Amino acid sequence: MSKSKVWLLLPVIMAFSNVWAEEPAQSAGSKISVEIKIGTGIEKFDPTGIAATFPASVPQLVGWTRVTGALAPVVITHVWILNGEEKAAIELPVKSSTYRTWSRKSINGQTGKWRLDVKGPDGTVIGSQEFEVVKEGAAPAQKPAESPTGTGGTTQK
Repeated sequence: MSKSKVWLLLPVIMAFSNVWAEEPAQSAGSKISVEIKIGTGIEKFDPTGIAATFPASVPQLVGWTRVTGALAPVVITHVWILNGEEKAAIELPVKSSTYRTWSRKSINGQTGKWRLDVKGPDGTVIGSQEFEVVKEGAAPAQKPAESPTGTGGTTQK
């Protein structure tokens, strides 16, 4: 091959080598999607006490996330926000293409409109879940289902 043809191909080869070099970094987090739930606890890797409104007396809440599509181990961040002000940012490892992870946030009676943002490895928000913490009496009370006889629930021993 003549030297002039090599010089003509050199920019093309360099352009493709840059694309190939950047590919793993972009694909590691570019196809990530999340499912978010806010609850009061975790049992067997799943959230419990899921709701959109919580009483101010709740000591802490759990932000649960199911991450899918990570092509390599990555780190996501849970950002807890109250009335537009960031209260906490917690980095969480994602170790496989389908992965469940969670963070906990102490509430300490802080009422208002909350939001949990989930940021991907590049820092962009890939999911959000809004919820509210309200003063006692403002949230609808959750009563146990009544039995047909009206005497309440059952007891197991």
